[in-house]
Amino acid sequence: MPDLPAGAWLIVVEVDWHGRPQRAVVPVVVARSTAEVAAIQPDDRLLHLVAKASGGTLWQGQPPASGVPVAAAAQGDPLARADLVHTELWSRPEVLLALIALLSVEWALRRRWGLA
Repeated sequence: MPDLPAGAWLIVVEVDWHGRPQRAVVPVVVARSTAEVAAIQPDDRLLHLVAKASGGTLWQGQPPASGVPVAAAAQGDPLARADLVHTELWSRPEVLLALIALLSVEWALRRRWGLA
């Protein structure tokens, strides 16, 4: 969709999946490219400092389109992975009870010390 003019758009996809209509709506914002991103140049000094601080090296070879060297992962060294798990407070009664107990103790101590 490179010919879309700048602005806010909704992409609507409707299909019939196993006899049941399905619909997906995705909001999209199209913006004109600005001079800020027209000519992005790397800051070699900053890249060198980041590489040094993280224990890496600054690679100054061919452009990435021509191939980027990939370091082999060490055997037994798992790749870093982060998963976000959403758990509602009401699904964990022990956490809820601990929170209520903590707030009750705080309230009792404030009353005892004359702060409430």
